Amino acid sequence: MDSLNRQIEMLEKEHTYYEETINLRKKQFHTLLVSADEILYSIKQNREGKEYEWIKALDELTEDLTQDDETDIDDNEDDKEDGILEDKENLIDNDYVKIDFKPLYQCLHIYDVLGESLELKNSYEEIRRQQASSILTTPFSLKSKDNLQTFKTYINDIVGFFIIEYIVMNSTQNFRSKVWIDSLWELTINKTRDNIALQLGDCESTDLFLEIKNIVIVFIQTLESFNYTVTKLLDLMIILFERYSRLLKQQYSSQLSQLIQNEDFIPMVLNSADEYEKLLNAYTLQENSEVILQGFPRTLEFSKSFPESCIIVKTFIQKFYQFIQGFTQNYGEMDDLLKKSLDSLLLDDLNGSLMRKMKNKSIKLTQIVQIYYDMEFYIKACDEFEQELSRRKSSKTSSDINLAHIKTKFIDSQKMAEEKIFDIINEKIDMFVDLSGYNWMPDKASTEPSSYIQDIINWLETIISTTLTNLPESIKSFVYFDAFNHLSSSLLKYLTQQTSGTQKMNIYFVETIDKDVANIESFIESLNNPMILDCFTELRQIINLLLSPNPENFLNPSIKNRLYYSVNIHPLIILLEKLLKGHENNKIALMFNNPLDYNRRKNIENLIRVLKQQYSEQLMRQKELLVEKSQKQANKNLERVFDKR
Repeated sequence: MDSLNRQIEMLEKEHTYYEETINLRKKQFHTLLVSADEILYSIKQNREGKEYEWIKALDELTEDLTQDDETDIDDNEDDKEDGILEDKENLIDNDYVKIDFKPLYQCLHIYDVLGESLELKNSYEEIRRQQASSILTTPFSLKSKDNLQTFKTYINDIVGFFIIEYIVMNSTQNFRSKVWIDSLWELTINKTRDNIALQLGDCESTDLFLEIKNIVIVFIQTLESFNYTVTKLLDLMIILFERYSRLLKQQYSSQLSQLIQNEDFIPMVLNSADEYEKLLNAYTLQENSEVILQGFPRTLEFSKSFPESCIIVKTFIQKFYQFIQGFTQNYGEMDDLLKKSLDSLLLDDLNGSLMRKMKNKSIKLTQIVQIYYDMEFYIKACDEFEQELSRRKSSKTSSDINLAHIKTKFIDSQKMAEEKIFDIINEKIDMFVDLSGYNWMPDKASTEPSSYIQDIINWLETIISTTLTNLPESIKSFVYFDAFNHLSSSLLKYLTQQTSGTQKMNIYFVETIDKDVANIESFIESLNNPMILDCFTELRQIINLLLSPNPENFLNPSIKNRLYYSVNIHPLIILLEKLLKGHENNKIALMFNNPLDYNRRKNIENLIRVLKQQYSEQLMRQKELLVEKSQKQANKNLERVFDKR
C-alpha cells in the first residue's frame, strides 16, 4: 500500500512538472511569435551585404530541422542546430534577430506526449490567424516620404510572418498545413495588392515611387525564395510601373511643353568650354576641327531648347529604366509601356509643342526658320535616343526600340515648317500688293516701275541672304519660286477683283502693270534659275493680249498655242470687260491717237462673246463629267449590294 501511495505521489509530481513545463513553453512560444516583425530587418541587412548567402544558410537550417525527429530531441541535435544558428549569415540568429525555435519543438513534444497535439495546432492556427488579420489591417500611407516608414512596417510584418510559417512548416511534421498557409498567403497577397494599389493614388513623387518599388521587389524576391507564389505580386509591380510611368510621363511632358512654350527660337550661343562640355552631355555635336578651333563665343545652328529637350528625353529614359532595375520578369509589358510613353513624349509633347508654336499667328519668320533647323537636329537626335535605349535595356529584352516612326514625324513637321516659311513670305507679298496704291484710270502710263515691286525684290533678297542663308540651296530656290509664283497669282487676283473702284481700267493702267511685270521678269532672269522663269507666264501672256492691236488672234488656234497657251478664259473675260468699261466714253471717237479705237473695241466685244460661249460650254462639260462620274459610282455601289445578296 505504501508503495502504491509513493507511485501515485510520484505521478502527481510528474503531472505538476509537465503542467508547469507546458505553461513555460507556451510563454516561450508566445515570445517566439511576437518576434516575427524583427526578421525583415535581418533580411534587409543581409541583402545589402552578400545578397543570397543568407538564403543558403536558411535552406541548410531548414534541411537539418526537417531531418530532425521532434519526438526525439537530444543534446546532440540541439548542438547541431545551435551550430547552424551561430553562423553570421543566419537569418534567425544574428546581431539583429535572435529567434530560438527549441521552445516550440519542446511544446510539440510535450503536447504529443499528453495527446493534446490537436489542441496546440488549433490554438496556434487561431493565434496566427489573428496576427495575420492584425497585420493586414495595419494602416499605412504612400503620400510622402514622411509616411514611408508605415509602409515598411506593414511589409516587414508580412515578411516576418510568412518566413516563420515557412520555417515551422518545414521543421515540423503534421503541425502546419500547407493548404492552410497557401490559403492565408493567397488572402494576404490579394489584400496587400489592393491596399498598395489604393494608396498609390496619393503618391505624386517619382522618387518615392522608386523607393516603394525597391521595397516591394525585396518583398517579392524574399518570399519567392521561400517558395511562395508571387505571380499576383508581379501583377502589382505592373500596376506600380504603369502609375509610375504615367506620373513620370506627366512630369517630363510638362517640362518639355513649358520649355518649348518659353523658347524664343534664336540660335544658341556658346560662351565657354564649360558650356560646350555640358552641351556634349546632351547631344554629340558633330563639328570639324576648324569650327572647334574658332573658340568662344560661338553661334550654333540650333536653339538652346534643342539640347535641353535632349536632356529631358534622356533623363526620362534613365528614370524609366531605374524602375525596371531588379526585375526578372514582365520585361515585355514594361518595354511596351516605355514605347508608348516615349512615343507620346516625343510626338505629343515635343513635336506637338513645336507644331503648336508654328501655328501661332504671332510667330515670326526668323522663329519658323529656327524651328526648321531644330527639326533637322531632332531627326538626328533620334539615333542617340535609340543608343540610350539600347545601352540601358536589360539583356532579357530581345529587341531594341526603334524610333524610325518618330523620325518620320519630325520630317513631316520640318516640311510643315518649310511650308510655314512660304506662307509667311506669301502673306508679306500680299501685304505689299494690297498697299500698291494703283490708279486704275491714270491719264498716262507710268515711266518707272512701281516702288512696291522694288520693295518686294529688295525684301526677298535680304531674307534669302540673312534669315534663310543656312537653308539648303534647293529650299532657297524654291522660296524664290514659291514667292514669285504667289506674287503672280496675287497680281492676277488683284487685277480680276470686282470691288468698288476696280471694275474698270484703261490701257494706261495695263501699260503700268506691264512695266512692273517686266521689272520682276528682269530680276528673275538675273537669278539664273530655270525653275522660276515660268512663274509669270500666264500674267505676261494676258498683258500682251490686252496690249495687242489684234486681240481676236486669241481665237486662232495656231497663234493661241504659240503666244497665249497659258491663258485661262475666265480671268481674260473679266479683264477684257474692265478694259471696255474703262473706255466706254470713247465709243464713237475717231481720233487717231485714241488708245482704244472703234475697230479694236469691236474685236474685243466679239472676243468676249465667243469666250463667254466657250466658257459656258466648258462649265457644261464639267457638269456632265461630274454627273457621269457620280452615276458610275452609284452603279458600282448597286453592284456591290447585289454581289452581297
